[in-house]
Amino acid sequence: MSYSEKRKLSAKNSIHLLFRTFLVLAAVSAGRFVYGQTFQYNSTGDAPALIGFRVPSSPNNFELVANLGNVITNFENLPIGTTVVLTNRLMPSQLTNAYPAGFDNIQWSVSAAFSGLSYNGLPGGTVWLTVPRADPNSQTTPPQRFGQGGQSQIRGNMTAVGNGAKNVSGTLSSNINNTVYTVREPNPTSTTDNYSYWVGAVFDPNSNPSLGTFDLPYVVENTMPSPFTSAIRSDFYRARPTGSTDPGTGLTNGNAYYLGYFQIDPNGTLSFTRATASTTPSAPPPPVLSLQRNGATNTISFATTNGATYKLYFTNAAGLTTPLTNWPSPSTNITGTGSASSFMDVTSDTNRFYGVTAH
Repeated sequence: MSYSEKRKLSAKNSIHLLFRTFLVLAAVSAGRFVYGQTFQYNSTGDAPALIGFRVPSSPNNFELVANLGNVITNFENLPIGTTVVLTNRLMPSQLTNAYPAGFDNIQWSVSAAFSGLSYNGLPGGTVWLTVPRADPNSQTTPPQRFGQGGQSQIRGNMTAVGNGAKNVSGTLSSNINNTVYTVREPNPTSTTDNYSYWVGAVFDPNSNPSLGTFDLPYVVENTMPSPFTSAIRSDFYRARPTGSTDPGTGLTNGNAYYLGYFQIDPNGTLSFTRATASTTPSAPPPPVLSLQRNGATNTISFATTNGATYKLYFTNAAGLTTPLTNWPSPSTNITGTGSASSFMDVTSDTNRFYGVTAH
């Protein structure tokens, strides 16, 4: 073989080698795309709403966590009356894979929280959560808001679910059960049961068969009935810490703001409806008055309910036979803050009676 022929053969082998190398690199690259994707979760800013499923009384069942989309953009900002089906984030087949024996007795909840001191006018410690409906056609009583410290603890429990699911996802092969939006968490070790660990009983590594609360004083999980033959719903609320005015309610404390409801059908289809509250807010309790007189000034004191409007009326003994709202009244009202407040009336009349209305 001549020298020139050897060079041609060597060049040909080099081309083959380069081509083979390219194929190997392409296979590695494809492998990274198929088997390296992990659950997407970032708790900063407009954080995702997470739905979690579990059957804690049956440890052989998987847990499933899904990223349903950013809570403000995808849920709060929906027009009232809009219903969105969330099969692009959670497919019924993924539920079937996690619970092949059927959906009976599966517990589930939706939550969201963001890390940091504030975002877009929302104070740190703001949380979003579900409350299960006993009657699918009747809205639940809105849950109460709590202080910054307490809700920051709840926030930590909620964001731990997302961060934990992301970490678990990175240890698993990507397939229909482990995607950028869903992760099927293995059982039953505490290092992988992130949803059970945080929603059920934070300090119990084996979780708790009772309904989960995220350490709130009310239940957030719904349970699919047995048999599961008709749709069930959980109401979705935004709870700002007390002391911060919620633009939805106009209050600095009291009830959380109602956003709408999640619905799961017996075939595993999940949807969300942006809705307005169907319950009439309860009237503030009648104020209990105390009276002090100092010189010509009468001070009428009472406890207030946040956001309630208080109006003072007065009369003499002759006016006691007429309705309270027919009594004379000063033009100034008081808006309740949740703390004690008082009206002051300067008068030389020693025969005067007072009443205060609240609405």
